Amino acid sequence: MVSLSLRLVAVALGVVSCLTAPAFAQDATDVVAEVAPASDVAPLIDAVAYEATDVSETESFGNETMILAAAPASNKVKRSYSYKGKYAGNVAGSYNRVTALAGCKKSKVSVKNGIGPLSEGVSMVFRGPMNIHNIAVFQQSGGKWNRVSYYSQASKKRENMVFMNNKNIDYSGQNKHGPQGLATANGLGTASSPVMFGGKLSEAKEPNKVGAGPGISTGAEVNIMTGTKCTSKNCPGFHSSNDYKGWGGGKKIFVTKVQMPKGGKPNQPAIWMLNDQVLHSGQYGCNCRGMGAPGGCGELDIAEVIETNAARDRVSAHYYFYDGKINAPNGDNWGPRPTNSATVYVTVMNDSGNGLIKILELEDFDFGMTSISSDLYNQWIKA
Repeated sequence: MVSLSLRLVAVALGVVSCLTAPAFAQDATDVVAEVAPASDVAPLIDAVAYEATDVSETESFGNETMILAAAPASNKVKRSYSYKGKYAGNVAGSYNRVTALAGCKKSKVSVKNGIGPLSEGVSMVFRGPMNIHNIAVFQQSGGKWNRVSYYSQASKKRENMVFMNNKNIDYSGQNKHGPQGLATANGLGTASSPVMFGGKLSEAKEPNKVGAGPGISTGAEVNIMTGTKCTSKNCPGFHSSNDYKGWGGGKKIFVTKVQMPKGGKPNQPAIWMLNDQVLHSGQYGCNCRGMGAPGGCGELDIAEVIETNAARDRVSAHYYFYDGKINAPNGDNWGPRPTNSATVYVTVMNDSGNGLIKILELEDFDFGMTSISSDLYNQWIKA
């Protein structure tokens, strides 16, 4: 992990956007997009390559007024930020896949998809201080968006979802596995079997102990995976018997309800997405992502409080993939931080047409829903 002083230098140079970018890995910064039948989404995607919209400011304009007015309050869009076309990763590219931890051996992999390398398996990462109320993951099958994974803090239920962290260090020196392991209920330790996550991630315990890692110098971190263990058939690249599979495919939706209460120091909660291969080999070590703008196999920052926001009162979005030459502007501070109450973030990923990755903030969401209707999906896309 890079020291905080080096981190600040990198930020000053405009190279890095996350708090604790390691020598090889990530915090909350990359992702890409894919392409598919134009008939699926093309009519919903305009020519704008990226777009930040505060619906509260645009509700009175034309057609969207009717769409939003008709929407139930629980699904009403407050604001959104979109990546389209090449900014969604819809370009040919490549990254270096880790094939062995010993010597950090890699091989080049080429990708062409509407949402880039994040069309592969992905994991969502959360950093405290944060209260995670609900998580739901939907994937498209047969034209329908069906719920495939679920978590509820209140009901203490989870379906096809395990909570992981990077506390399972291999001290053997034989590179048998990366640091991923099942997380304890508070996210600070390693469990021997899947446990029910408590929903709360604490602030850093010793923020001045630079480089000490999540839970110590930065807020506690957990990442989610499906309940399916990795095999040579379902997890490309390096993985071990500790590892679980992420959510694959070019059409997926992640919905989270979270609160980011004010912390002490560094007070930088975040939600971001990574190619699951990054976690399998080592989020803060040898991986396929890299550091800074070159995103390699992909990182998407969804709602991150960044260090350049001195007031720590806004969240930012960034999307890094491949060689980092394509990076949409205006993602910094795209929405207010949900400090005093929870909010809902929706991340839509669709590799059809020109390719689209869209982050929305909703007033609320019914997490009891087991599918997302085409009407609701289209409402989100048009917002």
